[in-house]
Amino acid sequence: MHSTGTGLTAREREVLRLLSEGHGTRQIARQLHVSTKALDTHRQHIMNKLEIHRVTELTPYALRHGLTTLES
Repeated sequence: MHSTGTGLTAREREVLRLLSEGHGTRQIARQLHVSTKALDTHRQHIMNKLEIHRVTELTPYALRHGLTTLES
């Protein structure tokens, strides 16, 4: 797994942050003014770039690399 979020676009970092904060796909798609399909594509690109194989690994990754905190 890569050590930082580098390689992710600004949009992908934003999607990763929102996912790791527990926001749902529909909610994020509405907030970012994209379709749920586009959001699914962003999530898949994030997982591919970070070599993450399970969605549940996204939050620990984001926390470790300072992309989000436990505080909302």
